[in-house]
Amino acid sequence: NPTNTEIFIIDHKTIEVPKTIISLKKWNGFPIANTFGGKGLIDFDGTPMFAELAILKIFNLSGWNARWIETYGAKPTSPYHFSNWLDCKLTEQPVDMITDENVMQVMNSMSNFNNNTFAGCWDIIGWLDNKIVFAELKRSKKDRLRNSQYNWLSAGLNHGLTSSNFLIVEWDYIETSF
Repeated sequence: NPTNTEIFIIDHKTIEVPKTIISLKKWNGFPIANTFGGKGLIDFDGTPMFAELAILKIFNLSGWNARWIETYGAKPTSPYHFSNWLDCKLTEQPVDMITDENVMQVMNSMSNFNNNTFAGCWDIIGWLDNKIVFAELKRSKKDRLRNSQYNWLSAGLNHGLTSSNFLIVEWDYIETSF
């Protein structure tokens, strides 16, 4: 549940996007070969995964459908839809396309407002009934939002979504002391 807000200035308007701050357990088991460019691994119930997939699993545990939307290495008009990650090349990953027509209509409309591209699409899309949330993950003190992600938020607002359809997830590893 959001505990904070993040302020955005979009088209000279102040937008308050819900924000949650979470700690995730670092994976300390055997490393995986394909860390997608050095992404850190989370220990989610004894399974190594990226933070994006851990948040996707939390959406699922709450009864939501969700996908990790990844534009890196994809065509601008057709991002990858992941719900899992295997220890193999990006091009060999199993895609899990969104089949919900309403969700795809929203995403395609946002793409149209975003110069016909999914560039900057936020990491996770979750949906339940008629609710849609785009979540963007940022590791605390390590990541910041890019201009393309501001543009995706703007495209969503132009489509008719509100700030409550977006969520910033600021995460870091759980601090452990011995």
